[in-house]
Order: sequence, then structure tokens, then C-alpha cells
Amino acid sequence: MYTFVSKKEAAPYRRDCEWILRSMQHELRKKYDFRCQLYPVGSCPNGVLTKNEEGHFDLDYDMDVLRLPEEWARNPHLLKDHVRMTLDSYAASLGFLPAQDSTSVLTAVSEKKNFSFDLCLTFRQGNDFLRLIHDKGKDTYIWNIRKDEADWLAKRRILYNHHLKAELQKQYLHLKNTGREGKSSLPLLIETINNMYNQYIIQ
Repeated sequence: MYTFVSKKEAAPYRRDCEWILRSMQHELRKKYDFRCQLYPVGSCPNGVLTKNEEGHFDLDYDMDVLRLPEEWARNPHLLKDHVRMTLDSYAASLGFLPAQDSTSVLTAVSEKKNFSFDLCLTFRQGNDFLRLIHDKGKDTYIWNIRKDEADWLAKRRILYNHHLKAELQKQYLHLKNTGREGKSSLPLLIETINNMYNQYIIQ
């Protein structure tokens, strides 16, 4: 059974994550003139952060790449490798295990706390929003378009403008607890937003 994580409960974990990420960002900029923006995404900034029965929860962040060395641009695995190694150098001091390179994110798991955080590398090209994907079958790295990003964000704003934030939280938690095992938080949030948009806005 999932329950919500309060802002107070999440606050120390956010501070740790954001110290790690800011430190990593500063070092990459100093050493490689690498520029990026970092921001929380997914369930936490949308007010629907949940934990499972064991108390585990995770936070999600995007690293939006603004400028990078030409060699990293030609070989995206170098980008992810440098980010991972620099991330590990700071995360280890706060008790995190070496980050796992999954298909779309780097995942840092706390060795002592029931907590982890994910970092997704992203890039904006015109109107397209891309994320770095590791195709493990072919062992290649590609920039893949993240579809419908603007669409669900616009729908969320409309729902909030109609004072439906509390109802969104209620319906999201219901979906989370009713047969959605294995489905990650962001797809569930988008599903909730689309359902509510159809229910309340398109009548």
C-alpha cells in the first residue's frame, strides 16, 4: 500500500540530492566547461511523492544539457560516463552506492537509508525534448524524443487552474494502489492527468 511522503519528510533527502547534484554540476563546469540545468521532475514537484509499505521512496531529477565538449557530443557514452563518475565521487560521501546505469537514468541507491534517486540526461532541440537512452542490447547510446511532454504539462496547468490539485493527488494515489505494479511514477501521473482532463475539462 502506497502512502504520500510529506514535504517535511522528504526535505532532508532533497537537500542531500541537491548538494550532490550541485557539486557535480560545479566540477563538470570547472573541468570541462560543461553547462547544464538541474531540476526535480516527476512525483515530487507535482505533490504526489509516495512511499511503499517498507518506507522506500525515490526522487527524480533531469539534467538538461546546455553545452558539452565536442567529443562528448559525438560519443554520448562519454557524457554519461563522466556524469556518473563525478556523481559517484560526491554521492559516496553521503552513503550512496555507485550509480547504476539503467536504460534511461542513472540510479543512486543509499546504502543505509531506504531511498534512491534517479538522474535523467536531457537535451532540447528546437521544439523537441530528448533524453539519453542506453540501448543495452546493442550497447549504444542515443538521444530519443520524449513524446507528449508539453501536452501533459499543459493539461496539468489547466487542472490546477480549475482547483483540481487535491483531486489529482487523490486519483493518482488510487491508481498507484490498484493494480499498477511495475509502472513508474511519471507514466502513472500522466495517466491520471489525462483521465482527469477528459473527465473534468472535456465533458
